[in-house]
Amino acid sequence: MILLTQFFVIFFGILNFLLGLRFILIFFRITLSPLTDWLYSFTGPVISSFGILPSFNFFGFYFETPTLIAVIVFSIISYFINELAKGQYSGNRR
Repeated sequence: MILLTQFFVIFFGILNFLLGLRFILIFFRITLSPLTDWLYSFTGPVISSFGILPSFNFFGFYFETPTLIAVIVFSIISYFINELAKGQYSGNRR
């Protein structure tokens, strides 16, 4: 069970890193490399469920709200999975 918990924590950590990178690249409007194309196509389906939120354009920067909300939601999910596993294992020890 602890291996499964570690898998989910690592998975959500990598996902949050990619979403954070997407947020920064979109914020500064960096779209020139094949890496950014891959990143946008890979993380696009992940944030599609948060697409009902508006994005903002101000002073030449683009603030993509769905990506930021996705990072927050996946961080909370990862935190609860980690805390649930800690509580389960600490309660079994005597």
